[in-house]
Amino acid sequence: KAQKGLKISDVELCNRANIDEQVLRQTKSASLVDPEIIRKIALVLELAPDALVVSAKKAWKPKKIELEGLRQYVSKFGDMGVNSYLIWDPKTHEGVIADTGMDATEMIKAIGELKIKPKMLLLTHSHSDHIAELDKIRKAFPDLRIVIDKKEIVSGAEGIEAEFAFNVGGLTITTRKTSGHSPGGLTYVIEGLERPVAVVGDSLFAGSMGGAALAYEDALTNNRQQILSLPDETVLCPGHGPMTTVEEEKEHNPFFPEFKK
Repeated sequence: KAQKGLKISDVELCNRANIDEQVLRQTKSASLVDPEIIRKIALVLELAPDALVVSAKKAWKPKKIELEGLRQYVSKFGDMGVNSYLIWDPKTHEGVIADTGMDATEMIKAIGELKIKPKMLLLTHSHSDHIAELDKIRKAFPDLRIVIDKKEIVSGAEGIEAEFAFNVGGLTITTRKTSGHSPGGLTYVIEGLERPVAVVGDSLFAGSMGGAALAYEDALTNNRQQILSLPDETVLCPGHGPMTTVEEEKEHNPFFPEFKK
């Protein structure tokens, strides 16, 4: 992702890192995990060397997060999972859905069992795996207010801008611009639970970030300024992979070397 974002060819990367092209291919395919080689590549790609080594060795994963009023649902998208979220005020049971995933059946069932009153559907962006179950959710909850960044048109959704704010029960929700992976990506920051929660879509993943070959610098800047500027204890809810926190991403995400100690 960094190589594509910086528009560095394999030949240029090899020359600047002083490594052989076959070694680069082996490293990128994970058939070779040589810390010295990985550190050389990291420096060229402006990544944190030690964090990239840990990532290559798959030696870190975020701590499991359990928070009253927050549930993550994972559905199948090709050979990987895609996330959707249910977030609600434990006192009033009013809540929101964030993205739809590829199968909303389990979430819709849980909403009934938990007696949640969903008021809004928050779409982080319009890629197909995040809106696939829009019609099913709309049918189940016909009065649901659906919002997305105004740059990304989705049928039946209201276009909004960053810094838009609204309340659901005792929850306060504000939006932040995290475009880069998509033209109008939004992060939804939710306060009112025991810890702040940020639904970040594909802007940021645990130990990684979304692909942004056409707007890589914008994506990095937005992640730094709009997501990693949140309090360390903030729970980050990405579009793929496990939930994480601002603190853990500052420590372990190789895309942001400036936060490493």
